[in-house]
Amino acid sequence: MTEQEFVTMFMEQHPFVGEYFLEVPAFARSIDLVIKNATEIEAIEFKMHNVSQAIKQAKVVAITFDYCSICMPCPKTNKGILSIVKRCNQAGIGLVLHDTTFKRILNPTKNKYWETARLSVLNNLERD
Repeated sequence: MTEQEFVTMFMEQHPFVGEYFLEVPAFARSIDLVIKNATEIEAIEFKMHNVSQAIKQAKVVAITFDYCSICMPCPKTNKGILSIVKRCNQAGIGLVLHDTTFKRILNPTKNKYWETARLSVLNNLERD
């Protein structure tokens, strides 16, 4: 399964409420998926394997969004799951894992966002 197919599957089976936006630009990067509800926006980075890269990408854009999370397939072992949860928790990044369904394992911490950058993203979303 490709990363794009994984994002599409998430959108079809989503446990989250809000408008979805794909490939949203922020800081010369592209966020895989942004979910916008009435008052908040969350960035979600999808990775099939590389948790370190996913966390790094989420941290880079965190200043732009209310919340940032990563989504990836569920590791095969409890040790693997606990390791990812610990790393995400330390970074304030939410975690969604997929086994047979998508499950929010860890809620993200509310970011202290930069209003100018956040408004820029919101303006881009309104144009779509």
